[in-house]
Amino acid sequence: MKSTYQSFNRGAIPVSYPVNTISEDEYTDPPVEHLNTSRVLCLSLLAAANAAVLAQCLLLLINGLMNVSFLGRFSLEEADPADTGLGIFVIGIPVLGALLAILLIRYCIRALQRGKQCHLVGPLCTGIYIGTGIPLGIEGAVIASSYVFSNFTKNKWRTTYPERRVLAAAGIVSGIAYLFGSPIAAVALALELLLVEFTLGSILPLILAGAVGASFHFLYRGLEPVFAIPEIPVASVPALLGYVATGGIVGVVSVLVTRTVSGISWVFGKLPVPQLWRPLVGAVIIGVMGYFAPDMLGMGYGHISDLLMGKVTLQLLFIVGIIKFIAWAVALGSGTPGGTVLPLMIMGGAFGLFITLLLQYIMPAVPLNFSVAALIGMAAMLAGGLRILPTAIFFAIETTHERHAILPLICACTAAYLVSFLLSKKRINREVAI
Repeated sequence: MKSTYQSFNRGAIPVSYPVNTISEDEYTDPPVEHLNTSRVLCLSLLAAANAAVLAQCLLLLINGLMNVSFLGRFSLEEADPADTGLGIFVIGIPVLGALLAILLIRYCIRALQRGKQCHLVGPLCTGIYIGTGIPLGIEGAVIASSYVFSNFTKNKWRTTYPERRVLAAAGIVSGIAYLFGSPIAAVALALELLLVEFTLGSILPLILAGAVGASFHFLYRGLEPVFAIPEIPVASVPALLGYVATGGIVGVVSVLVTRTVSGISWVFGKLPVPQLWRPLVGAVIIGVMGYFAPDMLGMGYGHISDLLMGKVTLQLLFIVGIIKFIAWAVALGSGTPGGTVLPLMIMGGAFGLFITLLLQYIMPAVPLNFSVAALIGMAAMLAGGLRILPTAIFFAIETTHERHAILPLICACTAAYLVSFLLSKKRINREVAI
């Protein structure tokens, strides 16, 4: 059953970079067994609280860096790099951020050689990259910090490898649940991508972690959905067929995205530049792109709301769908650490909306809703790119609280998943290389 389930997840984009590309035959994981249940449950609560608090700290760090670097003010509120008035000097911001992160990594390497520890340098560097304009997701830093905590328990509480695997998954679940207010999707994500044994000892810590992350989210950020969307009508049968077509086309796009990232990674691997310094090359390229299209810099939370509310132009669709995709692929290809969930959602929303616009022009009698189109585009890109079918559906529903979108999401995500599965040929290990 394990090999059968894994075969449906081959060729997916990793949730967090960097990763290791391995063949199907080499992929083996020890079963999650020999767990001290009481210890794992207690430590999973600690890992969940740690991940939620660290996720909020990283958000504040990114917001602060955005405000200082692009707007020249001291604030922890969300900042839009498009409002910057730096002109051509905006090119230097991602470059300076990459240089600072690389110097921190070099310092950490030397400290490790002297026997010192640098546990949080990885998440901190990811925050610096994003805060200075690199278009990656914060979930990558949360995933990295969860693995740091699980490795910390090895020496502190003598945890076994299967236990640390569950603890890392618990931290990831809590961090995702806190960032997006989506505990069910976070648990499903961990089950689909991180664990291979569906046992009570493995799942119960994840459920508790999801509850902790969601509780932190609701206490600190309120009960409102993360992404606002207008009320949408129940989809008719012709509309569902249109959404299936949109999902299938987005599935093709997700395969092209995967292959583009692999191709750019290959190009960077051929450069006569040490691996540590390749993110600096990527930052130069992204800085130049940001000068011409500053909307594509940073995480881009605001773009999702704009897409769902229909507050977009064709120019913005091109920027967040094409320009942001190229910049994101360059960042990943250069080895810059960061998450892929949020960027894929933004790109998927742009493609879904544009494809549905074309379908509506071709079939004017079919009542297609453009807010639904953006939402299914986001979820379909996750389903096809990350190969997470149930998670993508749960994620879209929990982040918008829109029940009428359930059936269009199921249809579109299933189409995207099947297209991506049929067109993919290789497997990528989706765990963080720590």
